[in-house]
Amino acid sequence: MFTMFHKTTALIVATLLTACGSGPSESEYLAVCLKEGQTRVNQAITKQMGVDRDAYCKCAAKEVQTTVSPEGRRWMMFNMENKKQEARALKAKFSDKEQQGLMAAALQVFGKCAPGAR
Repeated sequence: MFTMFHKTTALIVATLLTACGSGPSESEYLAVCLKEGQTRVNQAITKQMGVDRDAYCKCAAKEVQTTVSPEGRRWMMFNMENKKQEARALKAKFSDKEQQGLMAAALQVFGKCAPGAR
């Protein structure tokens, strides 16, 4: 017989598993994007391209939630965090079609979120 404790525990575990399976959240992506933008190289590139990094990251964080798969978002974040080994391992699991779709989605997001880029 299940007690209230067991039912509550099962609900919490189910909720956590569901959340883990949905990939990085919009706020997690935003935080990583903004942090990446703090490096000197990215600041120089952003300035040269005429892109507002904060606005870009906010837009991109929202867009990738609907255009990129959860695993694709993980891969993008690994790259932004310079976690090359993790990014390679995850990318190796993608089919050629998935990799092409991810690149197309990334270009779509960039085009939408940095329309004035030079």
